[in-house]
Order: sequence, then structure tokens, then C-alpha cells
Amino acid sequence: MKTAHRKLFVAFLALAGAALVGQPLHAQHNPPCAHGLIDLANPHQCIPASSMPLNGTLLPLGPYFFVSPAGEVGIGTTTPAHRLHVAGDLRSDGKFAVGADATIGSNYPWDKLFEFSGTISDFSTSVQWAPLHSWITIDPTVDLTGANAKFIFGNFLGTQVASGNTRNIEYLEGADLRGFHFGTGELGVLLGAIIGAESTGDVTGLGQGALYALSDAYGSNLLSVNAGIEIVTGHRGSGGYINSNYGLYVYEPHATSPLGNHYGIYLEDQDFGDNDSYAIYSEGGTSYLEGDLGVGEPNPSAKLHVAGDLVATGTKNFVQPHPTDPSSEIWFVCLEGNEAGTYFRGTSELTHGRAVIPVPEEFAMTTESEGMTVQVTPMGPRAGLWVESFGLDHVVVRGDRDVRFSYMVNGVRRGYANYQPIRARSSQPKSNMPRQAPARHKGPDLDVKLKR
Repeated sequence: MKTAHRKLFVAFLALAGAALVGQPLHAQHNPPCAHGLIDLANPHQCIPASSMPLNGTLLPLGPYFFVSPAGEVGIGTTTPAHRLHVAGDLRSDGKFAVGADATIGSNYPWDKLFEFSGTISDFSTSVQWAPLHSWITIDPTVDLTGANAKFIFGNFLGTQVASGNTRNIEYLEGADLRGFHFGTGELGVLLGAIIGAESTGDVTGLGQGALYALSDAYGSNLLSVNAGIEIVTGHRGSGGYINSNYGLYVYEPHATSPLGNHYGIYLEDQDFGDNDSYAIYSEGGTSYLEGDLGVGEPNPSAKLHVAGDLVATGTKNFVQPHPTDPSSEIWFVCLEGNEAGTYFRGTSELTHGRAVIPVPEEFAMTTESEGMTVQVTPMGPRAGLWVESFGLDHVVVRGDRDVRFSYMVNGVRRGYANYQPIRARSSQPKSNMPRQAPARHKGPDLDVKLKR
């Protein structure tokens, strides 16, 4: 095409475009352009063109990328409900940040892959506030029994070192859930995290637990310390004060409906240590129990109910208030001996030079038939007394004249006739101190001061 013909053709296109949009031709464009294109969806209308996004300029582009007149962008949808609405999966191979305070990349004290941070200044539209909210609902029509039965996790937060990594790692943590307060105002309650499991429907289940702590080692791992739960509390400040500090606080359970069995703390068999094996070990402090304590007895009937032997390296006392001095107490010590002894005592009187003392039924049922002794003491001068016979049914006392007397009968507890007071050290109960003191396990300094 010759040059003159080409210029004429371009001018014709510009004139045609101006006619389509009903506007005069701007001959000053360089290069000269049409002001609109025919809208194929509406052949009698034209769409103006623009290099900047303007309402009605070459839009929409289709359901795969749609921009509404209000500025909402839809990917996979022509009815976006937000500034960016993706109908389908969204994937990023890089870092991801959401929020006015969020940053991409390293920012003290951590380098983040996913950053959700923002400053909240308006609470007028919410009763409660959860900056990061994840709520998974299982379709009520889905059958999760039989072959389709599976574990369902609301969220999974895990950290792993890939197999084959031989490098040393100082500290590895699955998740860090904490609440910080750097203000100076009065605070009602500060919680690091709430972990709960609530059944609010009419459901019958095998079990439920708010927290399941698992700390297992596999293969040939060698660990110095393994702890299911570690708890650190206290006060690090140079001033201030904590009125009551609890390492572990268990609230009174809700009992609107009956509880068949209730255990504030339940420990399965803990006797597995090669050296020491303690179900509960305390390095110090005072322990206090308001209710009855059973040792080997699941239904104690006293403040301390022991089903088995009771060993004490100190004294065994009973204490009662002083009758006249409120500032004092009376401490009596239990009588000690080299046998498991039983006794009963009392007073009686000779009649025609003879007295028969019946043996109490409870004494006879708990005492060996061998090993009994009887002592009698007359209550008067120059009275001769002697024991004619004794057994687990009765004791016969004779005398040279009728007189009142006191008596004491001792025996050996049934089943303990062969009690050995001297034993080899290895047969003694474990010391109250472990042979190998528990190792100290402390993670990094968690007193983190967040800075942005």
C-alpha cells in the first residue's frame, strides 16, 4: 500500500471510531486512534478504551478475571463480594502478609513466612475479637463412619526438621501461643491461649479432652529429659507483687448433670523407671490436702488411710490443744517396739480367790494364739496374785485373798509373728530423695519484648 493510501485508511478508521461513539474526531492524536470499539455483547454500543482502569473501559474480561464497577476484583467469579474474591484455591510460593502492621521478610524477633498483624482501633462492630479466625464445619450430611472414619483436626501447627538433616539445632518449637500486655493500665485477665473441647449437642461419645499432650521419642533417640508438660510461673520484675501464684490450678467441675466418677488428677501406673520411679516428686514445700487421703485405699475413711505398712524415720505423734494455754499444744509420741504388738487392759476383782477375764472379741480376731503375756497388779498391800491360765478366750487370775487388781494383756498381731526388725538396707523402702536427681530442662528465655 502506498504511503498516501495508508494515511487515508488510518484517517478513515479514526473517523469511523468517532462516528460510533458520537463524538467529534480529535485529529490531534498522535498516533491517530479510534475513541471506541464495538461491544460484541451489545453491537449497537461502543466501549471507550483507556490504559488506566476506568469504569466501563474494556470491562468485564470474563469470569476468570473480573473487575466490578465498584472496584471489586473477582477471580473465578463475576460477583465478587470483597476487594479480592477468589473462587477456588489460592497458593503463594513466597511469603504472605495481611494487615496494616504486617511486613514481608525479617522483622524482630522473628522471620515469618505468614504474617498476620494489625493495630485494632475500632471495637464497635464486635462483642468479642479474634484477629485470626479459623472455623471448620463438617457437612452434616457426611458419613464419617466405617471406611470413611478419620481424624479431623481443626488446625494443625507443626514444625519439623527434614529427614537426613545432620546439623545441630539449638531449639525447635511446634507453636508459640502467648498473650502480651505492655500497657500500664489495670488488667482483668490475661490468657496466653484457651484450648477447649465442648460438646453442645445431644451426642454420645467415647471420650473428650481439652488438651492432649504427647512427647514421644522414636527409634534410637537419646534424650536427657522428656517432659509431657512444662510449666513456668512467677514474677521476674524488680517490683510488683503476685498475691497467689499457681503452677497448676484445677477448677471445680461443672456438675449440673451427675458425674459418675470424678478425678481432679488421675495418674496411671507410673512405676517404670530403671532407677527412681515416682508418680509425684516434690523437691520441697508444704503439701496440703483438705479431704481424706488414701494410700493403697481408694475409699479412705480417715484423713490418712493407709492400706499397707507405714514407715517413718522420725516419731509418730498425736497432737491436741493445751487445755489451759491456748498458745501451746501437747505432742505425744507413739510407743515403739520390735514387734507388731496388740494389747488390752482393765481392772477386775477376785471373788473367792479367783477372777475370769474375758478376752475382747476384736483382740482375739487380730492376735496370734502364741506369744501372749499377762501382767496383774493388786490394788492393796500384801496381796498375792498369779495368772493361772490365759488364751484367746479368757484369762484366769488367782490370789490368796479377794482384792481388786489391774491387768494388761499383750499379744502379737495376727500374720506378723515373723516380723523382722533388722533388715538389709536393700529391702528398705526407697529414700525420700532420688538417687539420680532430675535434670533441669529449660528452654530459651521466653521473656520476649515484641518490637516493630
